[in-house]
Amino acid sequence: MGLFIAYLLGILTAAKAKPDNRDQFDKSASSPHNQTNPNGPISVVCHPPALTDQEKTEKKKKEKRKTIKFLVEIVGTITLLAYFAVTVLIWWTGEKTAKTASRQLEMIDRPWIKDSVTSGEDFRFEHGDVAMWSINIRAENIGHSVATGIYPWAKLIAINVTKDNPIDGPRRQVKELCESIDQKFEKLKSDPAMWGTSAFPTYWLEFPFGIYLTPEQINNGSLDGGVDLGKSIYPVLIECVAYRYPSSDRPHHAGSVYILSHSDDPNIQEAGRVFFSIGKTIPKDKMVLLKAAQYVD
Repeated sequence: MGLFIAYLLGILTAAKAKPDNRDQFDKSASSPHNQTNPNGPISVVCHPPALTDQEKTEKKKKEKRKTIKFLVEIVGTITLLAYFAVTVLIWWTGEKTAKTASRQLEMIDRPWIKDSVTSGEDFRFEHGDVAMWSINIRAENIGHSVATGIYPWAKLIAINVTKDNPIDGPRRQVKELCESIDQKFEKLKSDPAMWGTSAFPTYWLEFPFGIYLTPEQINNGSLDGGVDLGKSIYPVLIECVAYRYPSSDRPHHAGSVYILSHSDDPNIQEAGRVFFSIGKTIPKDKMVLLKAAQYVD
């Protein structure tokens, strides 16, 4: 009997507890998901217990340590990058200084060719329309080491003062002449005789060289020189000496522009002596060469 009464009390107690549980989770039960499945599982939201003061303090300390560690890592990375940049800068400066010092030492110890030209024969015209002349090109080594593979070249230019620039034009052509010598030498460098043209410091070599002006060049450059000169040309000489030396892997040059003049007729004003009458021969000792520009490397 007592057992039966206890069983009834348990049922009544459970029945009274059901409305309270339903009220506690009515918000979850009213959600769309629970409405479609009222007999489904009940969602339970768990809130962590509040931290104690000691735990809050420990948490702040931990966050502070993380912040400090992050800042230290950033500073370390920046310092490492700065150190790397300084190291690269020091290396680059050292390389540049070494190259500059090496270049300066080479400039001091290398050979330097000094070029000069003198008249070798009379300046003459053959058949009235071809200008012929012979010169002597002197290549003197004024440097401090031997110069090898010395190779000269020269040519005449008939300047047309009404069309050509008598100053800049010949200067540009000197550089072009030096480059053409390099190409000529490349074709002949297998010949031992080419490399035999060497000069030690203070020594010099002299090369006779024949030059000319073609009829076409004379016609393109001819002008009226007046009563004293008649039909004339304004000739300019350009020449270049290419050479090498063992410590350099490229050729070097000494080139010049010479303004030609003549002193055979004192009645001609000095300014007009740069014009040569076509067909008239000028003795070699009356030829005057004025170096107007020079190209060296």
